[in-house]
Amino acid sequence: MALDGAGSEEEPKVAYNEIPKDLKGFAQKEFKQKNDGKIASLLTLDVAGKSISNTATTFFSENSGTLFYKGDDFFVVTYGNVNAKVNPAGELSLFELGNSYNYGIGTSRDNSVILTGGLRNLCITTVDTMAAGKGEIDKIDGWPEYWKGFSGTDDGSALYGGTSAYRVAKIGADGAVLKKTEGH
Repeated sequence: MALDGAGSEEEPKVAYNEIPKDLKGFAQKEFKQKNDGKIASLLTLDVAGKSISNTATTFFSENSGTLFYKGDDFFVVTYGNVNAKVNPAGELSLFELGNSYNYGIGTSRDNSVILTGGLRNLCITTVDTMAAGKGEIDKIDGWPEYWKGFSGTDDGSALYGGTSAYRVAKIGADGAVLKKTEGH
């Protein structure tokens, strides 16, 4: 997916001071995304770079994200927590995960679980149901500690995360930090 959107004459563009004042939280983020005057294309390429399909042109145009497939659906999880799911017909829906921002993003190897984290807090989301569990790592002295990345086994039974304080943690399916290194 081309995440860095290109300007489009067809796409609505609303100035910041024209955003409806009653929109708050995710509704406001969604409105901004749909009215920023940008579009992006969803392209599927093989490993050699040959185009397999050009599924859709969409209003969704984030400038960074973690991209993955789960079954036939394509997902984009972003730092700003305005995330997208695209089905094979090119229909796009936006969703939010349990953090305010996703400093760290990862999935289990089979993409059945999304792991995201912010300042000490983490969220584990099952892709099929979008059910989420939350957890956090204990506070250490010094600078604020953020989750930087996650990974997991094929079935999500063993999940791991790394932090900005160089700690590595084993995380349970419910979000509990089961084991961790001491870090700095």
